[in-house]
This record gives sequence, C-alpha cells and structure tokens, in this order.
Amino acid sequence: MNKLKTMAIGVLMISIFLVGSAKASNCMLNLPPDPVTMAVYDGTISYFDTVLSDVPSGYDVTNGTYLGWCIDIRYDIPRDTDFSVMLYSSCAPPAGLVGERWDMINYILNHKQGEMMDIQQAIWYFMKYPDGTPEAAWRPGYTPTPAAQAIVDDAMANGAGFVPGPGEVVAVICYPDEETQITIIELRKWVTKQFTASGAFDGFTAPEISGLSSMVFELHSGPRIWWEITYYFKNEGEGNYFILWDKWGGNLMALDSPPVAFNETNNVVTLENSEEFSIDPRLDVTEDGYKRYIHPYLDISDLASNGSAFITGHIGDQQQGTNPGKGKGSHPKGGKSYDADIRWEIGWLDTDAEAWLKIYIAPGKNPGGKLQFSSTGCYCINTGPRVRAYGDSEYIDFLYAIDKTVQLCVHVEGTEE
Repeated sequence: MNKLKTMAIGVLMISIFLVGSAKASNCMLNLPPDPVTMAVYDGTISYFDTVLSDVPSGYDVTNGTYLGWCIDIRYDIPRDTDFSVMLYSSCAPPAGLVGERWDMINYILNHKQGEMMDIQQAIWYFMKYPDGTPEAAWRPGYTPTPAAQAIVDDAMANGAGFVPGPGEVVAVICYPDEETQITIIELRKWVTKQFTASGAFDGFTAPEISGLSSMVFELHSGPRIWWEITYYFKNEGEGNYFILWDKWGGNLMALDSPPVAFNETNNVVTLENSEEFSIDPRLDVTEDGYKRYIHPYLDISDLASNGSAFITGHIGDQQQGTNPGKGKGSHPKGGKSYDADIRWEIGWLDTDAEAWLKIYIAPGKNPGGKLQFSSTGCYCINTGPRVRAYGDSEYIDFLYAIDKTVQLCVHVEGTEE
C-alpha cells in the first residue's frame, strides 16, 4: 500500500472513530443545541414533574413531561414558571459539573428503591455542587432512612464507572440561563442497535467499542474476535404487534453464543455453548459449516426479552458497500459469502413498553478463503434494522413501518501483507 493511500485511510479512520467516540461519550443522546423552555411542578414519584416545551423536532427529547430531580441546593426554583435551559447529557456535562459523580447518579436512577425522597436524598448525597465538598455526605441535619442508606450502599458497591446502556435511563442536565436551581430529568436512551461488549482469544485484541463504532487492531483474526450486539425497541405509539428484521453480510456470522476457540488448520470454530462448525465459505447447508448451523433457522429466543427470535441464512446477495467484502457475494473458485438475517417477532407491546435482544457477531472467511478482516479501512458492516407494526399476532395486517435505522461501523487497523 502506498504512503498516500495509507495516510488517507488513517485520517478517515481517525476522524470517523472520533465522531463515534464523541457520540459514545454523550451516551448516544441527540440533544438540541439551543435553549428550550422548562417549568417544574411538585412530583409524586419524582421530586419534580418537569415539563419541556419549545423543543424542535428531530431530537431525543420532545415537548412533554419528564421525571425530574434536584441537584442544586443553593436555590429554590419557583413552580409553574417558565425558564430557558440548555440540555446536557450527564455523560458529557458542562464545565462546572464535570467533577460530579454522574456514574452514581445514573446508577441510582436505573436501580431505584424506596420512596421518592429516599431517592432524592441519595442524589444529594453524591452531589458536591456547589460547595465542592471532596467526599460524598448526607445533607447537614438529615438522618437517612434505611431505604436511603440502602440506595447509597448499593451505589457505592456497584455504581462506580456506571454508564447507561441501551434502554437505560440517562440523567439530562437542565442548566438555566439565570440564577435559579439546576435540575435533571430522566431520559431513557433510545438506540435501536449498538455494540455493547467484545472479546478475543489466541493473542488477538478485543475490539474497542464506542456505541455505534468499533476499532479492530489486527488483520485476519477471523472468529478470534467477536462483538455482542444489543437491539433495543420502545413502542412510542399505540399498542400493536411488532417485528424487527436485520441483515449481516460480508461473511460476518450472527451467532447465539460467543466464540471461544478456533482451529485454523481445519477451520473449526467452537462457541461458548460447546457448538462447533466450519467457517469454510465453500461449504453449503448439506455439510458441517456455518450455513448448516443456522439452517433452516437458529432459535435465539432465549436471548430476547420478548417474543421469538431467529437467525436464518442465505448466500451472496449483500448490497455493495454495506459489508466488509464490498462484493457480489461469490468467488470464482467456488466460495460464497455468508449472509445472516435476524427475524425478531417481538409480539404485542403496549405504549411505552420496551424489548431487547442480544446476539453475537464474529468475522468468518471471505469467498476467496481469507480470514476476515483481510484489509485495513473503515467499513459499514450493517445498515438496519427495520421495524414493522401489525394489527394481528400472525403478522398479516401490516400497519406501518418505523424508521429507526442505524449504521454500525468498524475501523480496521493492522499491517497489510
């Protein structure tokens, strides 16, 4: 590879990876860049009922009522009064709040126990603002209830470094442009699909993940690296039946268990669940290969929170530009690409009900017989999923499609042969 090409790929890889990292550091939230209007009211299950208005469309927050909490004891905030506020993710707070224990606050919001004031007192326990107290402490004069103490003990034991994952609550900071109380609201993170874990063995480095992006550090790993992928769906409309479809091409294998061993001599991969198969792309469904492993379908319903889920396979029809091979799916010597489809029959979901599914993805071999990834570069490995709503449990009465697609990108480093 010439130096100019190497430099161009390197710059592209770095720039795209940094964009992905920036999104990940923000907990994957898309918040308005300009102030919105906020008013608070006394809550019953949260300290405030927080009402946002003047929110433009296209963001993860909308006009409406949110569960709200106090993080600033310097001021009282008037109820039923409009304030102009900037919204910040607690995963990327403004300068004056960077030193706060947002890991603990987010952990508490995702592991609630006790009554509303128990939760509020536990939040105040970890907030140093505004006096900069170096250690967490109860508010002066407050004797914690057993429930409040249990919340703090749980956070101290398990909350360090906590970052909300798919479907979990993120604290969003409501920072006013005048001298009044700073508050937070709860926003549940809506991400259709993202990298949530990775692994490696036999001396290879586990891919580095940051939400919708991942960095691979060596070429020709094959199934000696893998990713856990989490799908998350929340029904924001009326109750209906739902199906989610997705496709993985370019000889990326969709699996029900992560790989733990690979014999490169005979092409056999072993999964954590003790299943074995060959990744030779020349093997079809009548032989002991990956395509046979998922044929006619591989039931992965036990990896789903709701409904039934399956992996099915077909050969060589992935679209140009949406997979690492970027090809037509076949090779003159007889190799054929692996394409794996995810069909998740989520079933009935009420309004605001949620569902999630985990799968595992590992590189195989390309049609020419080389272990993926066989070259450096930036690859969009997946462009789905698609979600459809139906009026019946047989999925015949189609109602509407939901456009919640995301792209997962892999940035491959390594030394070209």
